[in-house]
Amino acid sequence: MGVPLHVEREGACDVGLGAAAGPDALSLAKARVEATKLRLKVQSGIDPIEERDREEAEKLAAAQAALIAETTFKEVAEAHIDANEESWRNPKHRQQWRKTMADYVYPKIGDHSVADVDTPHVLSIFGVDLAREARDGEPGEGRIETILDAAKARGYRKGENPARWRGHLAQILPKVSKTKEARNRKLGRDGHHKALPYEEVPTFIAALRKRQAVTAMALEFIILTAARTSEALKATWEEVDFSKAVWTVPPDRMKACKEHRVPLSPRALELLKTAQGLGGKHLFPAPRAAS
Repeated sequence: MGVPLHVEREGACDVGLGAAAGPDALSLAKARVEATKLRLKVQSGIDPIEERDREEAEKLAAAQAALIAETTFKEVAEAHIDANEESWRNPKHRQQWRKTMADYVYPKIGDHSVADVDTPHVLSIFGVDLAREARDGEPGEGRIETILDAAKARGYRKGENPARWRGHLAQILPKVSKTKEARNRKLGRDGHHKALPYEEVPTFIAALRKRQAVTAMALEFIILTAARTSEALKATWEEVDFSKAVWTVPPDRMKACKEHRVPLSPRALELLKTAQGLGGKHLFPAPRAAS
């Protein structure tokens, strides 16, 4: 059931009043009342169709705002991790994401509306535990920044990212190096060891070869191959080709996720042949595994 109306901006048009039949049918008397109301609005310069569309848009916006207000930081973070962790090849990286969130972030802002997370909320995290843990090597602020960027991309928040380091948190929090130095001083540590002067390397290697420990062999092997510690300690015998004098590191243990072939010098091969007598799956097994 509809009523023809004349709107100056658009010309004549019909406006529906409701069903003419069925359980929700509008009676003729009520239809006349509604039609009169609409004509009065037109006479007053109000476009009933525009008014209806505006009201529906306002209702939709209100519903969306309510949904956004109810969406917590934790919900967005969990959704982001679930959607992306398959692309994170390093299992430790996946574990660190969830651990950082569960240990440091969720207790502080997990239940907060992601739309309302602001600088004071972020500082409440970095000012306590995460300042000691994440800022001492774990990119905690980077993970929070990523979650908030994802929330903005999905329409859950607006404005600048309060967890952004450059130009924002960097102006408030101490630099990572200063945080590490202060922590090392408190724990009585010297921090990172300085590089050994190259002219002292022969003396160091000679002293290293006098030691019979597995760790000494592993360290010399790392020096000879310029490999990362984790790459050497996790290496297995299947990766070594003695006939070609090559050690092939698989992609899942390389930072660039690409296979890496390492040529082995005669001394490196000698170390490996000695290590074969230790038994075990890895080239340089832990002492308890070698016993």
